[in-house]
Parts: sequence; structure tokens; C-alpha cells
Amino acid sequence: MSNSSGISWEVDQRFMAAAVRLGDKNKGRTGSNPSVGCIIVNTEHPFPVVAGRGVTAPGGRPHAEVLALAEAGPDARGATAYVTLEPCSHTGKTGPCAEALIEAGISRVVVAIKDPDIRVSGQGIAQLENAGILVETGIGIKHSQLSMAGYLKRTQYGRPWLTLKLAISQDGYIGRSGAGNTPITGENVRHIVHALRSHQDVIMIGAGTALLDDPMLDVRLPGLEKYSPARTVLDGSGGLSKYSRLAQSSATIQTSVIVRESNCQRAIDQLRSTDIDVTSCKINTTGQLDLHSVLASFAADGINNVLCEGGARISEALLRLDLVDELVIFRSSNNIGKGGLAAMPDEIAEYWKKQVRFSLENVEQFGADTMFVYLRNQLCLPE
Repeated sequence: MSNSSGISWEVDQRFMAAAVRLGDKNKGRTGSNPSVGCIIVNTEHPFPVVAGRGVTAPGGRPHAEVLALAEAGPDARGATAYVTLEPCSHTGKTGPCAEALIEAGISRVVVAIKDPDIRVSGQGIAQLENAGILVETGIGIKHSQLSMAGYLKRTQYGRPWLTLKLAISQDGYIGRSGAGNTPITGENVRHIVHALRSHQDVIMIGAGTALLDDPMLDVRLPGLEKYSPARTVLDGSGGLSKYSRLAQSSATIQTSVIVRESNCQRAIDQLRSTDIDVTSCKINTTGQLDLHSVLASFAADGINNVLCEGGARISEALLRLDLVDELVIFRSSNNIGKGGLAAMPDEIAEYWKKQVRFSLENVEQFGADTMFVYLRNQLCLPE
């Protein structure tokens, strides 16, 4: 089966899948921009030959198309560009990527998803077509959506993609009461969690986790340390200690605390000797921080991907409010036994059994531990 260019559908799928994998490399590392993948393929040979590859650089620039064209050089003329997101058509801090593709002599562009950003949204494709370039859309939509889910969610709905991570013992507990940080999974899973962190913009926890576990929430895998995301503590009372590990490391890793407005000055005074940013948030009808407002504030700051590593209380609240997009559960073969803390109250667990809102996407084994990845059934991401 071939498209209007004579290139088979299977070939287009294969190269778009490769572009998606490229884009995945810098997810969570490109600021407010999406991490886009681009592959330039010369089809004038007896078989397709990759001439250039590019992925949005850390920080968001240069864009993927510019890097791929630079690698391809003169071999870009007459070639096909596979891009996971519609090339930009506006002049920001850099020139338009659509214009760069035109000037390089690209003859065909395959786009997975149209950009929902109103500054682009179809205009990049129109610019390419007006220049006589054949444009095909909709190849590899699903995988491209997941690769750029944070950007798409923020741009379309005004909130970031939220991943909830839970480590649960064989007998259904996430820790032991009063014991602080209780190791549940093995070393292999800890490496996977650090890799997961390296692709986030923000790690979010609640005040209870900050107090009991005193976590660092950084990335400690060799070579990835520089990709430690920002850290945010939801601490309505403003009681985070200036002696906590989060506060003590705030000069090197961006850290913020969100408190009730009535406790804002208290938190500022308490953390004055640190580099922690203190902000306030409105409360809900139960007097707790309004999680919808928290996520909206993240989106307003250009944050695409948030990982919640909080305890039972914040996990239950996010699930109850239907704010979780991706659920990553690490199930240990170990038991905690007496004094264990339930992952969520029985009535909430029963509620979620009845409300089938997630589908199992992936299962992987890491030693004695198993990772289950669930995705929201209704992603509602732009195509």
C-alpha cells in the first residue's frame, strides 16, 4: 500500500516511529517547547537512506528540523522530512522551521500531529504546501501523542500531563506507619524511577512525604544528574523545615512550596535563608489546596510534565478528582505486614474498581518487582 508520493505506508510508519523515538530522548528537558523528533530521508536511492536526524535540544532550541537539516546538508534537497509535530511557521527566538525546510529543498513532509498552538495550528502546513511541498499528515498519531502528551495537554487544556507513581508491596502497602521512607522495591526499580524523573519538568509531593521521608527527589544516575527536574511541595500549612534536604539543596535544584495564602508569610520567613520559591494557592471547600489551581499554575509557567511521588493522601485526591493521566505502579514481591500504610482508603479503592478509567498499557519485570503502566482511557489529545 502506497501513498500519493509512491512511498509505501509501511516505510512512512517505520520512519515516523524512529522520529518518535528521537523525540522521546529529550522529553521533559525542552522547557515549554515539545520534544520533537525529525528524520530526513533521501528516497532517490534504490532504498530509503537517512540523511539527517534531529531532536529538540535541551532548553527548547534549536528545533528538531533545524538540527536534522544541518546534519543532512545538501542531501536534504529532494528528500522527505518525517516530523512528529507540525513545523512552526512563526518567528520566535529562532526562524520558522517551515521556512528552513523550504529553503533546504525538501520535497515532501510527513507530519504526525498538527500543532495546537494558535501561532502555528495549520499555518506551518499551509506554508509548506504553498511552496509546492507535498504534505502528508496523520502518520503515527498515537505514539506521537504520547511522546508529546505534556505539551499537547497544556496547550489544549491548560494543565500539564500528570503521572502518578506508586510503589506498592505484595500485601498492598506503600510504607509503614511512623517509619519514614520504607524501601519497597529493589535497586533495579530505583534506577527506572530516576530515569523517569529525568524526563519530567516537575516532581510534586505533599507535606507529609516531605516531613516523613525527607527526600531529595533528584536524579542520581551517572550522566543524567543535570536533568534533575524542579521540585514542588504542596504544603498548605507552610511548615517545611529549612533544614530539610529539599531546602538545603534548593540552591542547586529549583524548589518551590505552595501554601495557603494565610500561611504564605510564615513560610517565607521560615525559608528565608534558602532559595525556595514560596507561592500561595486558593483552597477548596474542605480547606485543602485546590489541585485544579495548582496544575493550572504549572501550565501557566509553561510546565508540560509533572510526576507525583506523594503519599496516600495526595494520590487519593488526584485520583478522586480525575487529574491523573498516567499511573505507574511498581509492585514488589515483598510484604510489609503489621503497621503497613494502605495505598488508598478501602472505599476509594472500591470506587476505582467500579470506575474503569485506565487501561493497562505496559508490563515489565525488574528482578522481583513488576512495573504496570496505565493510561487514562479518554486521552482527548489533539490530532
